[in-house]
Amino acid sequence: MYLSVSCTRTISMTLTVTRLGQVILRMLVMLQLWRSHWMAADALRDAGRRSTGRLRGDPEGGNAGYLDVSSFGGTGAMDAYLNTTSRLAEEDQEAVLPTPNATLEAQLPRRTLVVARYDEDVTWLQHLPKNIDVIMYQSSDPSSAHYVENFGNEASKYLSYIVEHYDVLPEVLAFVQAGRQDWHDVLPKDVMLRGWRWEMAKENDGLVFMPTSAPCLIEDRDEMVPTPERAQLLLQQQSQTHGECGDVKEHFPKQMDAIKEAWPSTFESELGPLPARWLTHCCAQFEVTRSAIRRHPLSFYQELLAWTLRHDRALSESDYVDAMRRNHDPDRRDAGHILEPLWTLIFADIVL
Repeated sequence: MYLSVSCTRTISMTLTVTRLGQVILRMLVMLQLWRSHWMAADALRDAGRRSTGRLRGDPEGGNAGYLDVSSFGGTGAMDAYLNTTSRLAEEDQEAVLPTPNATLEAQLPRRTLVVARYDEDVTWLQHLPKNIDVIMYQSSDPSSAHYVENFGNEASKYLSYIVEHYDVLPEVLAFVQAGRQDWHDVLPKDVMLRGWRWEMAKENDGLVFMPTSAPCLIEDRDEMVPTPERAQLLLQQQSQTHGECGDVKEHFPKQMDAIKEAWPSTFESELGPLPARWLTHCCAQFEVTRSAIRRHPLSFYQELLAWTLRHDRALSESDYVDAMRRNHDPDRRDAGHILEPLWTLIFADIVL
């Protein structure tokens, strides 16, 4: 009897110690994960602060190096800035991040990243945290998975994902272009995503844009004179911006005529009349919630995808095709540029 009780106590103590060790191990793992997350997030915030007030590239060729955001007074300069296609030089802002730990990262919640690619180098995807599931839609290899005909730029690829996964969408997901660090990216995407606080879209009515060195834009249906008062008012209403704005500019985009032309037949039945003014972010990279996407029926996205392909195919067959580069229309009549300022209206309704 004594031996039996002694053995029972020994086994019980062993199990208790084992459970305690497991709890301590889990706590250490979580502490390391949070440390990694906040170090990456701090690096992302620091890079954003360093980029405020200056922009890389020089679309007009008049200034070498950085452009001052405050120098953009009229729509001509802003349009020139937004039309630049130069890649960022990788000479600064190397973030100090913890060494990636695949074992720890794999224990984080699964995340979905949709990447829109033509022929960009995507080796950076190998350096993403291991809990991110990448689905890449591409227009360069018809024999490979997720091929989309090369019309519509990133818009056709984003819409292809939505159409194909509408009934099984994750709770939140992100959409990005394939370049590791495009001209508007504050940091290389693999660095930025290591510090990204997923599910921010839930806190922003379903949509939050990725960090960008570009200002937020007040898109005007009809051209009007920008006023500092309007911009200042918007800066005081950060909750309406679906992401941080280092600056806000009134803007009459080149593609507005194309938007007006497409709106009645393509958007109005689902989204209503085209607003006079709305606030958006540059560059069509964002996190969005499942519920925000499902504000509209699958048929809306199916029809929108068909329109992007049909619209750009017709554009490529017109006399204007010689002016296009990589299926980007410099006058922004292509479907990708038309949809760039409209994602906000599709997912969030920030009308002023």
